[in-house]
Amino acid sequence: MQPEELQQLIQQINDNIPDHTWDLVRDAAIAQIVDLMDLNTLLKLAELSLSEYYYEHKDEIIQDLISFVGVDTTVHVLDSLQLDKVPTEI
Repeated sequence: MQPEELQQLIQQINDNIPDHTWDLVRDAAIAQIVDLMDLNTLLKLAELSLSEYYYEHKDEIIQDLISFVGVDTTVHVLDSLQLDKVPTEI
């Protein structure tokens, strides 16, 4: 299929999806895409999503880290960053 034909098909499909069903379409499409992704792509996508989330919710990251890895590991991770040596402007 030529790129122009593909774009026309995509537009036709989009035009025929009722507005109130886009959540269902999104969920089904994401499930199909994720099923076919290789592990490295999935990991990178998860990392990007978490980065964006915690950029907006930085007050939740320590609590979540503790819930995943425990207090000792969280403290170790933070100590290893040597935060007291990081310049004010990076």
